[in-house]
Amino acid sequence: MEHLTKSQLVLLAVFVSFVTSISASIVTTAQLSRNAPTSSPIIQTVNRVIEKVIPVPTPVVTEASPPSDEPKAPNSEDLIIHAIERNAGSFTEMVLQGAESSSIVRGVAVSGDTLLVPAGAATVPDRYVRGGEGAYAVTLATTTMNGFSVATVGERIKLRSDTSTTTPDKKPLHLSPVTFSTGSLPKVGQAVILVSGEDGGSADYGIVSSLIERTEEEVSVRRIKTSIPLGSGDLGKVLVHPATGEVIGIVAQEGGNIWVVPAGDLRTMLAPPSGSGAAGVPEASGTEIS
Repeated sequence: MEHLTKSQLVLLAVFVSFVTSISASIVTTAQLSRNAPTSSPIIQTVNRVIEKVIPVPTPVVTEASPPSDEPKAPNSEDLIIHAIERNAGSFTEMVLQGAESSSIVRGVAVSGDTLLVPAGAATVPDRYVRGGEGAYAVTLATTTMNGFSVATVGERIKLRSDTSTTTPDKKPLHLSPVTFSTGSLPKVGQAVILVSGEDGGSADYGIVSSLIERTEEEVSVRRIKTSIPLGSGDLGKVLVHPATGEVIGIVAQEGGNIWVVPAGDLRTMLAPPSGSGAAGVPEASGTEIS
């Protein structure tokens, strides 16, 4: 202690006083807390006042709402997927057998045994439809319209290249037809999907870019153009409404133009002529094709 300066002694005294006061406060608080209910009527009175003035919160029991049985509305992505799946199985390949080589065109099923194929297929005499179990005979209408020819699928046939000795099953090929839209023409800017059946279904997404008006046999008709580029490989693809899955039109080539023929024109084309029960006049095709 004798080595401490006056300043250090003052600081030491202050520190000792601080520690002493803290210790006394702790001891006093502990004593009051332990003896308050019996020895301090003031504290008891204060506690009673607090209990009356400040209500004790009671827990609120919330009942869990039962699960709703109402189905959730599908979002736009689900609708697009459904539209593609709905139409991807409506395509069938038609093989056109030339003198030196063959080619394949896309056919769109419009009934259980009827296809719409590009009009050029009518100029090739040897042709057949390729099904899941083999080849099937096909007849084409003698006339074409809107860039299409109507083809009727018949019984299963045997190709000349088939070396098997078994007779083909005559069970016909069942087609899954598309559903044409019965509404008016789509509006410019409307979203559309271009669907084909390759690789289990493929699609392109775009909008209607314009409605082209043309005159055909003194009748004004319209054709649909979209933001999706179209070429000869797109003939027979269907233009689909994303929300309903209905077919708005089918890609066709008329002259030098490749565009979409509206569903209304195709329904008119497929309607049976007056006094006839079939769409168009079929042209016979052979039952054995190389």
